[in-house]
Amino acid sequence: MAKDSARKQEEFANEMYRAREKSLADGNFYHAMKEAEANKLKLTPQYLELKFIEAIANNSKIFFGNKAPNMILDQRLLGNLFQGGQKIEL
Repeated sequence: MAKDSARKQEEFANEMYRAREKSLADGNFYHAMKEAEANKLKLTPQYLELKFIEAIANNSKIFFGNKAPNMILDQRLLGNLFQGGQKIEL
């Protein structure tokens, strides 16, 4: 009878552990899915352009010469800024 009681307690403890782990896994999955959805909504051309400009602004290197603007700024990405396109406010 003592063995049966100990076995039932162990089964109950295992069941609680499985339920807790499943709950944590479900929570992590839900968090990852919501974060992926938010990232998908965030990745707009305007946001990517803003991050590109911020990365260039944070660059501490100084370039000299005639080819520096073409080397640093990709005209395809920033073309709409130079042509009077949509402004991005920082």
